[in-house]
Amino acid sequence: MNKVRVSLCLLFSVCFTTIVFTQVPSDIPGGVPPISIPDVNLPTPDLPTDEERIGVDDVRKARDEKTAEEEREKRQIGIGKGVGIKVDSIGIYGHDYIRTNNFEFYERAVDVKVDDEYILGPGDNITVSIWNNADIENDNFTISKGGFVELSTYGAKSGFGRIYLAGLTFGKARELLRTQYSKYYNFDREDFDVALTAARTINIDIVGEVEEPGSFTIPAINTVYNVLKLSGGPTVNGSVRNIQIKRNGKVIQKLDVYEYLSKAENRQNIYLEDNDVVFVPQIGKVVEIEGAVKKETKFELKGNENWPQLLFYAGGYKPNALKNRVQIFRYDDDEYKIKDYAFDRENPYNFKGKLIDGDLIIIKEIPAEANNIVTTEGALNQVGYYEFEPGMRVSELIEKSSGLRFDAVTTRAYLTRYNDDLQAVNIPIKLDEIIKDSNSESNILLFPKDHLEILSKSDFADEFKVQIFGQVKKEGNYIFGSSLTLQDLLIKAGGFKTDALTQEIELRRVVDYSEEEGRLIPVRDVVKKFKVDYEFMNPDNSNNKLQLQPYDQIFVRSIPEFEVPTTVRIEGEVKLPGHYPILTKDLRISDIIETAGGLTPYAYKEGTKFYRKTDSIFLKQDTILLDSIGNELYNSSIDSDRVRNSVDTLMIDSVLIKTYKDRVLTSRPYVVDLNKVYRNKSSEHNLVLKPGDRIVIPTIDETVSIGGAIRTVVDDTSLVNTAYQGNKSAKWYINNFGAGFDKDAWKRTTQVVYPNGQAVGTKKFLFFNVYPEVKPGSDIEVAYKPPRDPDRPSFFGDLSAQKTIALITSAVTTTALILAVSRR
Repeated sequence: MNKVRVSLCLLFSVCFTTIVFTQVPSDIPGGVPPISIPDVNLPTPDLPTDEERIGVDDVRKARDEKTAEEEREKRQIGIGKGVGIKVDSIGIYGHDYIRTNNFEFYERAVDVKVDDEYILGPGDNITVSIWNNADIENDNFTISKGGFVELSTYGAKSGFGRIYLAGLTFGKARELLRTQYSKYYNFDREDFDVALTAARTINIDIVGEVEEPGSFTIPAINTVYNVLKLSGGPTVNGSVRNIQIKRNGKVIQKLDVYEYLSKAENRQNIYLEDNDVVFVPQIGKVVEIEGAVKKETKFELKGNENWPQLLFYAGGYKPNALKNRVQIFRYDDDEYKIKDYAFDRENPYNFKGKLIDGDLIIIKEIPAEANNIVTTEGALNQVGYYEFEPGMRVSELIEKSSGLRFDAVTTRAYLTRYNDDLQAVNIPIKLDEIIKDSNSESNILLFPKDHLEILSKSDFADEFKVQIFGQVKKEGNYIFGSSLTLQDLLIKAGGFKTDALTQEIELRRVVDYSEEEGRLIPVRDVVKKFKVDYEFMNPDNSNNKLQLQPYDQIFVRSIPEFEVPTTVRIEGEVKLPGHYPILTKDLRISDIIETAGGLTPYAYKEGTKFYRKTDSIFLKQDTILLDSIGNELYNSSIDSDRVRNSVDTLMIDSVLIKTYKDRVLTSRPYVVDLNKVYRNKSSEHNLVLKPGDRIVIPTIDETVSIGGAIRTVVDDTSLVNTAYQGNKSAKWYINNFGAGFDKDAWKRTTQVVYPNGQAVGTKKFLFFNVYPEVKPGSDIEVAYKPPRDPDRPSFFGDLSAQKTIALITSAVTTTALILAVSRR
């Protein structure tokens, strides 16, 4: 019996674990589908296909190459303390020029216009054109294996015969054909043209230090540079200064990429012939230059080339280069050494030092700090940096700064100078003496980096303010000035508001002016109250002329019990809709309905909507909505009394939108149950009304709207409207009028929005969805399941499906064994 109990406990544990990990609600996005346990052994995972394996190998290869590149970047060879040279394989100047798209490989003759140096051969097709000639427009010829073309004869005109063009340059062939045609036709020189319309093909070999050596069959219109690009260009060890073209076993020409780039001549743009060989030998002497030159990189130098040629290939010095010295890092006698060289800055190309393979040349920069300067600051018309000149004095520096400003303090100025210990020394200067006499002792000599400061009277002036608060149109801070009166301040503040209590203006004062001492002195907090006529600009009112002092504060209170008339609005199915004043502070929804004559027989209490303006908030782009008929501000979503500075207007759905940039008030809907208000006036739904509240009581709506993830599609939208069929659940309406839920519907999020704005969602009871009831005028909304996040872990964590099935199979097998044992 105990064995049976133990077996049952183990079975319950295994089954519970299996249920927890496999029973996933079907309507959960990305939920795991039920898993069926196979009756056979678990399959062996499929091996990757050849295509997949190749893809993996490519990824691994790219990763390994990246790692190797990072390791090369990290390797450093020490050059003393804090100095190092990267050991890498970036190649040299000229490699990238050939490898990149600076040269195109041409497949057809029409893709490129050959120049006059192209050599014609058997197989080339040419077209002769004579413009504005009725007898001939285009003649096409192909050069025969014998190297000639056979020209046609026309009528009595004959004698063209054979013309041998093979071996001629394209330019010479054009002149020969023009001469022959001119014997039989009259035309101007500019009306005659010869074009290569199809090029012969040739076989060439590209060998040596190139990325893809081999034999190539190409159109003859490609030059040697086009062909080099076809082979991938030189390798890291390939030369760009000694590229050889061999014909019949002999070197007929050598190409120097640096000469081609620096002189911009096309004489190296060589066309190849059949069976030519392009040989790229190993790289020669390589040196690297860094620092203040225009091209910092590695260069290949020929045997007799040294510093002048390297500086030329590097583009010369930058403007900030230190031109009288150079540093060379060099491998010498099994050591890495640094050598400093100095030479004539006026003729740096005459440096006679010899460069060897592996040298690194460093050109230092001139420090970006000028020593021959003096500076000015303060009450001068043009402050800043100025050139120091020997013998310069203070008066000359003031003159360079365009003179003193009107607010300059002339009794004292200051010169700051640094001594030999780099400590600042402050030197007072009597500026008024220099103004009177430039030969004064105060007009001292200046030194480089001296700094002259002229003080301003505004540095010593105090800016006082006064403040006004309360019922004025522009309250805030105002600058105090002598003879400022209360009347002046009221004028600046825009005058009183309508509810201002002018009989009790309050003044608070913390300082007073002492005529004996000629300065402001602090006093105790003094409070004065006085009367000011509402017509404050009346000059006969003595209080209006009250002299203010710095830091005075004026307070204008509002008239007690004074309130600007406020209203609420009720719309819809009441007998007398419209605006109503708020006469008491406890006016409620039921009171305003009674005042409006009560509800009409068509009022739908369940659909009552209530709107109230919220506290002020900041919006990036605030808008005020105006009713297009009458532009009634009351019906707007923003309080018009709190917005200013209109910047834009537009129309959207017949509603005028005005855009503002200010603090605003917005109206928001609130859910109110009018049935509860009628049953009990003490209900929390019978709200106390505030200014700007709006109540909307709609007409009875006997329809129901169904939208979202349902199967029915009407007019390309999943939205169905039907008559109210009684107090049924949302699922009943969806099944009977929406053709049921869509396969991607998220059923447990189904909600019903009642006419008053209240939304009721679907609840869960055990494994069942309990859908909300539907009332007249309701909207049923069914959401779609959101797409599953591929990065979101499943209920099985990181286990694959096969491993998960294996675990469950193992658990079931174990349970079966336990049961078998317990039966014995």
